[in-house]
Amino acid sequence: MSLNNLKDLIIYYDFESYGRILEFQKYLANSKFPDLQILDISDDLLCFKELSMLIENTNGNITDIFVYTSNKSAENTGMFINSISNNCPKIEFLTTYLGPKDLIHIKSLLKNCRNLKSLRFNSLNEIKNIGDGLLNILAKFSPKSLSSISISGKWEYSVDSFENLFESYKKRRLLHFDIHDEIVYITTEHAKVVKKYFDEGVIAYSNLIITGTSEY
Repeated sequence: MSLNNLKDLIIYYDFESYGRILEFQKYLANSKFPDLQILDISDDLLCFKELSMLIENTNGNITDIFVYTSNKSAENTGMFINSISNNCPKIEFLTTYLGPKDLIHIKSLLKNCRNLKSLRFNSLNEIKNIGDGLLNILAKFSPKSLSSISISGKWEYSVDSFENLFESYKKRRLLHFDIHDEIVYITTEHAKVVKKYFDEGVIAYSNLIITGTSEY
């Protein structure tokens, strides 16, 4: 808590005691790192609420946030995204999770954080029906700087939503488009759409091109 000039904060989970976890979360929520620029959290602490409070105590200089958890029961992911939207105007790289009610926060994130270069959204639970909503928001509100998008393969996407997203990038270029996690709902038709825009030069790289369409 006394590291007022801290710029990079990287935390990895290594607690065996539940009491120690709660103690750590308490300190995290009350810490103030006004000059923080990079936040890298890889743990199962389920501390999105505390991370939100930490971000609110910064001075808006964060450029890179990476959050990973293998615990699918995490909550307050929307609160976390909202805190980033309101307090991180300079952010360029963001990896985080989406819950079933979080799409409402993505629009404000894209409108407020106009320096975003890379977005990666991971899935916590089986929320199949958010795929089209996510892609439509990305198509309509993404800043011009956003050139790398990685989204979960556990969400359902219509072919039309793929088309809509890539059409929005025709006047710029999508350097990187990936589907990660277990690829459940991606079909040959989705891969054909990606290949079409790859051939047109709209997409520079996609793992759907590299792996080919035979798997889908």
